[in-house]
Amino acid sequence: MADYGPTPTVATETFQAEYIDEGDTIDFTNGGTAVKAGQIVMFGVQPMFAPHATPASVKGTLKTRGRLRVKKDTSTIVVCDAIYWHTDGSPVVGDASSGAANNVAVGGYLMGQATKSAATGVATVEVKLLENVNILRGSYPYATYGDVLSGGAPQGTREQSETQNYALGTKREYADGRRFRYIKARTALEPEFGACYAAKTITQAVAPTQGTGIGLAAGYTVKITVGATDGLAGNGAIAAAELVGGHVVIGNGSSEHPENRLIVGNTVVAANGGTSILTLDEPLVENAVGRGVETLMNRWILSDMNVTQSAYVTARGMPARRMTINYFGWAQTKGPCWITSNSNTCNSAGDRTLVFASNGSVVSSDDITVESGFQIAGKAIDMSGSTASNAPFVDLELES
Repeated sequence: MADYGPTPTVATETFQAEYIDEGDTIDFTNGGTAVKAGQIVMFGVQPMFAPHATPASVKGTLKTRGRLRVKKDTSTIVVCDAIYWHTDGSPVVGDASSGAANNVAVGGYLMGQATKSAATGVATVEVKLLENVNILRGSYPYATYGDVLSGGAPQGTREQSETQNYALGTKREYADGRRFRYIKARTALEPEFGACYAAKTITQAVAPTQGTGIGLAAGYTVKITVGATDGLAGNGAIAAAELVGGHVVIGNGSSEHPENRLIVGNTVVAANGGTSILTLDEPLVENAVGRGVETLMNRWILSDMNVTQSAYVTARGMPARRMTINYFGWAQTKGPCWITSNSNTCNSAGDRTLVFASNGSVVSSDDITVESGFQIAGKAIDMSGSTASNAPFVDLELES
């Protein structure tokens, strides 16, 4: 036998990425009912295909894209039609109300696009699944500008969740111009009253000692001091990632030059204040040592203005539904929205501008003292009169 010498030693290398799969599947944990192979499964608001049977309460896999042959109802479908899955639809062949596809948006969930035409009596239609369409039950599609978080699920605009499914502030826009933002309820929220950001900034006249490698020019971190009454609970505690999505300014003192950054990470402060290291979205231009620092927590953690009753807060949105404290959901910032009134609104000729009262309702701009300050809610859409109280539909203008 030939002697080729000792076996060479290969150094262990760490990889930058690891291939998982083609990205056409998503894991899910089945609920209390077994899923059959070939079944259409609702993952949040999105219809997906189960390629394998999955017993109850067991982790399984769903297909997020591909071409399917799907049971349909008696609708006539033309190639390229948008196809919707109706969970209570009745197929041409199969049990009544067991679920069926058609080309009717109302009451259905957008599934994909027809790749072939199918006449009224044909039992199935060929559909190309549309991945991550994020379409809610109803007539108007919307676009969500942000991915579902790891471990989360798509969340409808009129749904609340104890689990955070999107980054706070994620934008959702409807085809008719309405805009919503993903929020956390700091108090219980009511949809008829505005919701506000009601937390003070964390300020230091001078940044604390930064430590090795922290707060340096070209670096992505800065250390801040958290006071004993700072934080959402007012007890000096900051949870992991609690400041993510907030903003920090470094260098806002006298004769300094401010640097504004988005916060993408923070370390924990257990209670009673301490220091937290922030991770920034962009590097610093100058060292942080000796400069002023002011930290704004995530501005999409909102309180009910009818609870805060403060003239020193700013309305951020109108909750899309009643929300439980510490739950996650959506708040409208733009477009047609009904808001309760604080008194008669738009009851003077030409008076169409509405402003927020301190309780989150709206009042006519000509019914306030301009010198006292105000925040514009938007313009009244519906026609008003000279005497009648008119809790109005408002063309909301909290974002441009």
